[in-house]
Amino acid sequence: MASLFPADDAIGTIYLIHFSGPTADGRQHYLGWSSNVGKRFAQHQAGAGAHQTQRAVAEGLKLTLAQTWRGTPAQERRIKQERRHVRRGFACLCPFCARDDALATELIRGLGPPTLRIRRVDS
Repeated sequence: MASLFPADDAIGTIYLIHFSGPTADGRQHYLGWSSNVGKRFAQHQAGAGAHQTQRAVAEGLKLTLAQTWRGTPAQERRIKQERRHVRRGFACLCPFCARDDALATELIRGLGPPTLRIRRVDS
């Protein structure tokens, strides 16, 4: 029987989704992993993704694929666990938020540079 979950060392994409505003519970980002980020992001946009993105879509927020890194499910879980430990979101990793955070470098250690290039246009 095949496992529903990928192996911890499966290579894919760690991705960060930015919401156009905070959700009712104050979240503005979602971090995930996928072997097919285009397909997975489409699921999130359709309201069929993770609970947090379903909530954002239901609240009428726009989802933007903000950043990607080549990585594994184990690395994605590590980043989520470290971020939850300090009770902070993922704004420090988001090019749209550009908040300074000393932990950003530590969070993405071992991932290398981002693989999605975002150009901010300030009005």
